[in-house]
Amino acid sequence: MPLHTDLVSGPLTDLDADALVLPVRGTPAGDGAAHAPVAFSDAFGATVATALEDATTSKKAVTVLREGDGPRRLVVVSAGEGMDGWRIAAAQGLQAARGVHARRVAVALPDAEASDAADVAAALVEGARLGAYRFDTYKTAEAPPGFTLQLHADGGDAEALDEAIVAADARAEATAIARDLVNLSPDEKVPAMLADRMAELGEVTGLHVEIWGMDRIRKEGFGGLLGVNRGSQDEARFVWIEHEPDEATDAPPVVLVGKGVTFDTGGLSLKPTLNSMDKMKADMGGAAAVFGAVYGAAELGLPIRVVALIPMTDNRPGERA
Repeated sequence: MPLHTDLVSGPLTDLDADALVLPVRGTPAGDGAAHAPVAFSDAFGATVATALEDATTSKKAVTVLREGDGPRRLVVVSAGEGMDGWRIAAAQGLQAARGVHARRVAVALPDAEASDAADVAAALVEGARLGAYRFDTYKTAEAPPGFTLQLHADGGDAEALDEAIVAADARAEATAIARDLVNLSPDEKVPAMLADRMAELGEVTGLHVEIWGMDRIRKEGFGGLLGVNRGSQDEARFVWIEHEPDEATDAPPVVLVGKGVTFDTGGLSLKPTLNSMDKMKADMGGAAAVFGAVYGAAELGLPIRVVALIPMTDNRPGERA
């Protein structure tokens, strides 16, 4: 299901959320006080300053319980430099909020009037979504309820902020799909199965997907792919995925190639099992990343042609390898 972050405004103390993440940037001042946006301090007083000082010192999110209406938990986290600093701060904040079983989480934009407010908003949403990522396909216990995310911003260009968080949601969804593909058990992503899975996902967002079987692969002379596949009991596949919107220009397409080795037993006698062989299901991570990229391009409606080329096989020491 596509992700959606709500853009909200109004007093921070009135938010309908189980937890409010307050990402702030700066270091404790010389007198021991910490730098925090005026809106945060006005709403929660010294609580935020003290929590920020602790978060800055410990490099971890600090959760504070409060009484009264609105969010019962404040999660204060110090952000590092650049946009990645905001992403990491939001991810840490979401992990802390989920750790106390918050289901409705709000993240506050420190300064909606800043010139880079839309970029910061997007970074916070991306970080929050990716920090909350879970792969629970194989868990036998009932999955916990999902969570809702709000971005709080008072002032600023509401339309620009909304566009930024919609795009951030799309990028986070594409990344989560790539992560899901990598996390699948290798017996559920042999080349034919992985290719079909990509075709199903691509259909949802309007991608053109072609799956080539062994006859087409031989006809095209893909000797490298055929050579690696010779030791396998499962046939190879080659997947062509294309995002070509009507408004695409005549410029050359962006072409992405992703390695799709669904399991790699190469060097079997040399690889220790722990932290090596048990991670070989991730050898198709390049294919997953490329699929996520072209999926994201379609979700974002990028006005460019993007082509993803994904050869798929496993690599096994069979009799014909």
